[in-house]
Amino acid sequence: MSNRDYPSYLRLVRPSEELHSDSEQPLEGALLAFANTSSLSAIQLESALVNLRPAWVFDLRPLPYFNIEYLTRSRVFGLFRSLEIIYRDVSGQLQIRDRNDASLNSGLVAEFLNHLLYTAARPAPVLILADDDLSIDLGMEVLPRMLQHPECNWSAFVLTASSDASPQVRLRTRSGETISLDTPISVR
Repeated sequence: MSNRDYPSYLRLVRPSEELHSDSEQPLEGALLAFANTSSLSAIQLESALVNLRPAWVFDLRPLPYFNIEYLTRSRVFGLFRSLEIIYRDVSGQLQIRDRNDASLNSGLVAEFLNHLLYTAARPAPVLILADDDLSIDLGMEVLPRMLQHPECNWSAFVLTASSDASPQVRLRTRSGETISLDTPISVR
């Protein structure tokens, strides 16, 4: 996937720059975003889905839930359908019942994801849901190296949100660079 295939609303912002800076930098590699759902509001999760438009959402939470504020499982899955997002409960399919399960740290998850991604016509962007920072840190360290696709080199980001009720979400690299998602949604 070339840099020109990325949506026009993704732009690299240095930590010292204003969020809506005009200096644009291209992304390198296919987008692999990690989200800690326990730190996102409902509007921020919806905004992330609408603005990232991931091809896949992989859920690594041992107990997947979508009841965040006004959200329901039905509403989120309706959003997945309308945005043509493929959702997979990875923990459920691999029978991982606890976040301390060794399977989360082994190559089993990466092998499972590789199987799904390898045959995908549109392998990226990918959003991975977790419910704690340790899972995010481990995923950021391991998955970009282990995921393989003939057309993708992965660039990993953590989805971050403001601490207020703002729908604005950003993607942050391990080194602190951020990408702004410029068009947050509004709730009706």
